[in-house]
Amino acid sequence: MKLTHLSLFLILIAQSSLAAVKLDMTLKINNQLVSQPIILTEFEKVATITQESSDSKEGIEITVTAHRVEKKDPQATDAVKLDIIISRIKGDIKTVLSKPQIITLIGKEARVTQTNGDGSNLEFTVVPTLIQFTDEYLASAQSSPASLKFKQRFH
Repeated sequence: MKLTHLSLFLILIAQSSLAAVKLDMTLKINNQLVSQPIILTEFEKVATITQESSDSKEGIEITVTAHRVEKKDPQATDAVKLDIIISRIKGDIKTVLSKPQIITLIGKEARVTQTNGDGSNLEFTVVPTLIQFTDEYLASAQSSPASLKFKQRFH
């Protein structure tokens, strides 16, 4: 009887928390640091972060969708596939700079570099971390000063 109650308790705990991914990112354009955002997002959800200049006429937008990668070996390290869109905003015009797709291990840095036809270069790095978070964790993350620097939208 105790075992039944314990297993029911563990099921309730698993349902009350949510598996998600934290993405620590760095974006450089022409070797200049442009952005170092952090996104917390659920798997299979689109998350967008927009940074604008103080006059709101220029900015950068990074959109990410994180997908779980199926493991064939239960002992293997978790991996994540990231669909990313990096855009520059000037006035009312949004220009896509890069649309990389990355598959990387949880906790390992992945780097994408790209040289454009005009000679400019873009470097994007990301370190995904698998997390379990509760509603309380989300509430505290949204109220932290660091999260107020960015507009973060979930679709």
